[in-house]
Amino acid sequence: MAEIAHSAPTSTEGPPTKRLRVGTKSCAECRRRKVRCIFKDGWNVCDNCALHGVDCLPQAGAPKAAKRSIGAPVANRSDPTQTGTGHAENQVLHNRIAHLEGLMAQMIQNQTKDHNQFTVQPNVQSLRNYSLEDEDGDADPSNAPLPNLLRDLISMTPIPTGPQPIIAQPTTTLYIPRPPLPTFATLTSIISFSEKFYPIWPTCTFDIPHLQKLVSDQHDFNASILNNTMKSSDHITIAKFYLWIALCLTHYPRDRTQGLNLPGPKRELLRRYTQYASIALGAYADTKGSMDEIDCYSIQWKIYFDTGKPRRAWQILRQGVTAAIQLGLHKDNQKAAIWNPLWQNERQISCMLGLPSCTSNEHPGMRREDLCSTEAIPTVHYKLSLIAGDIINRDQCDVKDNNYAVTVQTDQDLEAVRVLLPPLSMDKDFVTMYKSVVVNVRFYTAQRVLHMPHMLQGVTSSQYRYSFDRAVDASRHSIQILADFRKACEEYMCEVLDFQLFSAAMVLLLAILSQKRKDAGLERDEEVSDWALIGTASRCLRHTVEKLDCSVAKQGADTLDTLAAACREQRRVLDKDFDVVIPYFGRVRLKFPPSFVSAAVNTTTQPPSPNPLASAAGLADGQTVLSGVIQSQNLEQQGSVYPSIEFSTQQSFNNTNFPSFDFSFGEELGVDWSQFAGGELGNMGYDCVQEFPCYSPAPHFNPTSA
Repeated sequence: MAEIAHSAPTSTEGPPTKRLRVGTKSCAECRRRKVRCIFKDGWNVCDNCALHGVDCLPQAGAPKAAKRSIGAPVANRSDPTQTGTGHAENQVLHNRIAHLEGLMAQMIQNQTKDHNQFTVQPNVQSLRNYSLEDEDGDADPSNAPLPNLLRDLISMTPIPTGPQPIIAQPTTTLYIPRPPLPTFATLTSIISFSEKFYPIWPTCTFDIPHLQKLVSDQHDFNASILNNTMKSSDHITIAKFYLWIALCLTHYPRDRTQGLNLPGPKRELLRRYTQYASIALGAYADTKGSMDEIDCYSIQWKIYFDTGKPRRAWQILRQGVTAAIQLGLHKDNQKAAIWNPLWQNERQISCMLGLPSCTSNEHPGMRREDLCSTEAIPTVHYKLSLIAGDIINRDQCDVKDNNYAVTVQTDQDLEAVRVLLPPLSMDKDFVTMYKSVVVNVRFYTAQRVLHMPHMLQGVTSSQYRYSFDRAVDASRHSIQILADFRKACEEYMCEVLDFQLFSAAMVLLLAILSQKRKDAGLERDEEVSDWALIGTASRCLRHTVEKLDCSVAKQGADTLDTLAAACREQRRVLDKDFDVVIPYFGRVRLKFPPSFVSAAVNTTTQPPSPNPLASAAGLADGQTVLSGVIQSQNLEQQGSVYPSIEFSTQQSFNNTNFPSFDFSFGEELGVDWSQFAGGELGNMGYDCVQEFPCYSPAPHFNPTSA
C-alpha cells in the first residue's frame, strides 16, 4: 500500500507548495468549485479532488465529473471508452485509498496521545471557503466509518440467553506501611522476659496457617513463630503480630529497655504498632470478621488498659464485643474463654468510668442462667460483671427517687459474692497470685464505686452513713491488696491499677477530713491507721515510678504527698496554691490563707511548731458546700488560719464530661493533671463541692521511706 502522503503540517513547516497544472491555472473540478487548486510535490491529484473523491482532470477537453459520495462506486469507471482516461482513473483510485489510509493511521496515532485534540489537516484553511450549499448530497450518512464499525461489532457479539455470572467488583489493594521491627535477637530478648505474663494475657495463635501457640521456655521457637507470621500477606494477621510485640514492650522494664537494640524510641514504636493495627482493623470493618480480628481486639484493649487509657480500651472492647456477636461467640460455650473476657472487661471499665455498656443482663451469653463455669474465680468474675451492669443502669438512669434502694439491693448481691472470693497469698506463683489479686481488687472497686455517690452525703446525713463506711472499708482493702502485690511483683505494668490505688487513698483522705473525730477511742485509732495506709500508697507509687516510669503513679504520689503536707502544716514546702483535675475522679484544690503564706515565708530552719488544735483534732466538723448550699459549722476561725482542701465532683461520681476533654497524644490518666485546672475546664459543671480546713494533724510519715 502507498505510504501516508497527506498529513498536517507542524509548527515548523512552511506553507503548502503551490503548483498549477501545466498549461492551465487549475483543474476542471477546482475551476467549477471556484477554489484554489493546490498540488503537493509528487502528487498528480490536487488536494480538493483528493478530499472530495473526484477525478482531477485538466480543463482542456475534460468532461464534467458527476458528484458522488465518498466510497460510492464510479459508474463505468472501468470502461475507458466513456472517459478516455481509464489509466488516470485507476491512479486516482489508488491515490484516494492511500489518502484514506493515511487519515486512519493519523487518527489512531492521535488517540494514543493523552489530552491532545485532533490535529487539523493542512487544507482546513481552504475548507473555510466552502459553501454548505455546494456540498449538498455529497456525503451519505450510511457510509460513515464509525456507525458501520459499531454495527459490525453488534452483529458479531453473541446475545447472552442463560443466567449471567456475578462479576466481582474491582477492589483496590490496601497498602499500609509497616513499622520497623526489632532484630531477631532483640525480639528473642523481649519474648523471653514477657513469657511469664502469657498465662494472664489473651490467648492467641500465630504462624498462620499452622495456628501455633507460644510455648514457655522456648524463646527461639517463639521468636521464629512470630517471625514467620510476618511473611503473611493478610493485614489482620500482621496487625496481631505488631500488637503482640507492643504488649510485650509495654511490660518491659525501663531499666532494661536501654539495653535493647530497638529501631526507635519505645513510646514511638508503641504508637506506630497500635496505629498500624487500628488502620488495618478499620479497613476491614465492613467484612464478616474473623477470629484473628477478635484476637487483635483482645490484645489491643489490654495495651490501652495497661498504659493508662481506659476510655480507649472501652472503645476497643465495644468493637470486640460487636465482632464476637457477629461470629456467634456469645452462643457458643466452646468459645467462652474468648467471649467472657470481652464483655466482662467492657462492663468493668464502663462501671469505673461512668459510661454506658454495650450489653445488658438480658442479652444471651450474659444472663444469670448462662453461667456454665463451676470454678470459683470465673464464677466471681461473671457475677461481678452482672453487678457492674446493675450499677451502670443505676448511674445512667434519670430517675433518682429509688436510687438508694437500688444501691442497697446491689450491695446485698455484692455481699453474696464475698464468700466466693479466693484467699490472698503473696507467696504463691505469679499466675495464681495475680488471678486472686485481680478478682479481689475488682470486688472492692465495685463496692467503692457503688457507694461513692452516697458517701459524701453520709457526712451530714445518718441515712447514708452505711455507704460512707462501706466506701471507706473498700478503699482500705484495695490499698492493702495492691501494696502487697507491688511488693511481690514490682515489674508488672498496669497504670489503671496504680490509678485505683491512688483513688482509694484519696477516698481515705477525704474521709479523714470530713469525718468527726474524737479525742480518743477507736475512731482516733482508725484515723492513725488510715494515715498509715495513705503513706503506704504513696511509697508504693513512688517505687513504681522508679521501676516502670509511670506518669500516673508519679502524679498520684505527688498529689498525696502535697495534700498530706498541707495537713501536717509543712509551710516550708507549701508556698502557693495547688490545683489539679484528676481524670474520672474530680478536682482538688489546696488553698492557703494569707496568714499561712506569710508564716511560710518567715519560717526558719527549726522544726514547725505543733498544731495548736492537735489536742482537739476532730472535735469540730468541716465546712461543707453541697450542691451550692453552704453549711456553716463554726470553723470560720480555723478556716482563716489553716489551709483548706476543696474537693469538687459530680454528685454521682460519674464524670462523663471528662472523656470529652482533648487529651494530648492520646493520653488519658497519664495526662498532666494540672493543665485542666482553672478556667472552663476546671469548672466543668460539678454539682458537689466540699471544702475541708486542714485542722486535723496527720501523723508524720516519710513518703520515700520503705
